Amino acid sequence: MRIKKSRASSIKKLAVAVREEKNRIVEGSNSHNAALLRKKFREILAENEAGPSRGLFAKQSAYGGMFVEDASGEPVSMGEMLLHLVNAGDTAFFDTPDGTDSENLEKILSRHNDGVQGGVERWDADVFNSYYGVNLVKLINRYAYNKEMRPVNWLGEDDELPSDKAWREQNTPLSPTDDIDDGEYEFESEYS
Repeated sequence: MRIKKSRASSIKKLAVAVREEKNRIVEGSNSHNAALLRKKFREILAENEAGPSRGLFAKQSAYGGMFVEDASGEPVSMGEMLLHLVNAGDTAFFDTPDGTDSENLEKILSRHNDGVQGGVERWDADVFNSYYGVNLVKLINRYAYNKEMRPVNWLGEDDELPSDKAWREQNTPLSPTDDIDDGEYEFESEYS
């Protein structure tokens, strides 16, 4: 809780500093440039106040796995993460004291090479922890660290992943006032 409060405080201080800098710059600009600068600063502030917009987003699924997406809403599979880490020489993502389990790693890679279920990239997330002892939280954290995709934004049950937000925004029904007959087109009077 303390970390969140200090982060929120830092964001507020940053927003105040940006607003002060904006006012200083705008005062010395002509009106056209000032309008463009105000618009750009509003966009920057909206991004900062909207919360995290980088790193990975992870959410527990109902069946024991995890949903993971990057900030743009692209899914990242557990298999992708696992293969990336193995190729980078990092295999400490198992549920063991030291995080390694060469026997289960060998099984995973063998089944991947055999093309089981189309390769590990296509396996359900719960397969890794249920059958092979992979600690999904370790896997996600190590992947994020290795790919420099931090922070990992751990979402709760009611939180939305980036793709959920994008889908909702694209599929929001029109409001009743958006579909009124304004007489702009001839056919509107025929069907109204």
